[in-house]
Amino acid sequence: HNRFRPWHPIWLCTVQRSCFWGYETGRKLESLKLTSLCDAMGIPTAGAHDALADVRMSAAILKFMAAQARQETK
Repeated sequence: HNRFRPWHPIWLCTVQRSCFWGYETGRKLESLKLTSLCDAMGIPTAGAHDALADVRMSAAILKFMAAQARQETK
């Protein structure tokens, strides 16, 4: 399903990739808000809306999707 992976090797938009993750997994995302994406992926949202917490949540989303991609290639 590479047609649903619109990323470039130099940049990656976690929100855009999350949309396709929802499509690929059949999960209906409540919204594209950071906390909604984290909830859908099982990522804790403690401290949401604090700058550092939001950066950590964004990084966790990226790590989650990278792990999913690694599993798909095995």
